[in-house]
Amino acid sequence: MSGVVATLTSAGEQAMALAKSLTLDADDWHHLARAFHRAEALAEQALVVAIAQVRPELRPALVSQLDDERRHVGVFAEWVDGAPLPPVQASDKQRPEVVWLTLLLANEVAGYCQFRLLEGVCGASERGRAVAAVASDEVAHVARLVTWLQEPRYARARAQLVRVMDSFIAGLEARMSQFLPREAHLLVRGGMADLIGQTLGALLALRPPGS
Repeated sequence: MSGVVATLTSAGEQAMALAKSLTLDADDWHHLARAFHRAEALAEQALVVAIAQVRPELRPALVSQLDDERRHVGVFAEWVDGAPLPPVQASDKQRPEVVWLTLLLANEVAGYCQFRLLEGVCGASERGRAVAAVASDEVAHVARLVTWLQEPRYARARAQLVRVMDSFIAGLEARMSQFLPREAHLLVRGGMADLIGQTLGALLALRPPGS
C-alpha cells in the first residue's frame, strides 16, 4: 500500500499546484458543483451495479465503499444551487469482473486527482476541508482496487485490463471538459488529463506485494 500512497500523494501535490493557475467565477463554481455532484451520483450508481456482478467475497468491501460514495454525493449536494438536479442512472451492462475493477480504479484515481485540484482552489475553508476528507476516502479505495488487480487470477486478463484503461485515458480531456468547459481552462484541463493518465500508469506498474 505504501507505493499506492506515495503515488497518490505525488499526484495530489501536482493537482494542487495546477489549482494555483485556476481562476473561477460564480458561473464556474455553479457548474463545478453540479458536475461533481453528478459524477459522484454516477459513481454511486455504477458501484451498485458492480457489486451485483463481482464475486461474493469482494462485495463487503465494495458495500463499505458505497457508503463513502453516498456520503460524497451528500457533500456536493450541499453545494448545488438553482434548478433541482435530474436523476442519474448508470448503465447496468454486464461486464467481466476484471473490467469492473479496472473501471472502478480508473474513476477513483480520476476522482482523487480532481478532488485535490478542487481542494487547492477551495483552500483552508470549510469546503476545502470537506473535499480533503473525500479525497482521503479515495486513497483507501484505490489501494484496495490495486491490490485486487494484482491477484494472479487476473494475470491472463492483463491485455483486457490495459485496453479498458487505454480507452479511459483517451477520454480524459473530454471528462475534464465536463468540469471546466471554458476555453480559459484549457491548460488546466490538459494538465489534469495528463496527470490522471500518468498516475494510472504508475499504479498499474506497481509490483504485487512479495513479488
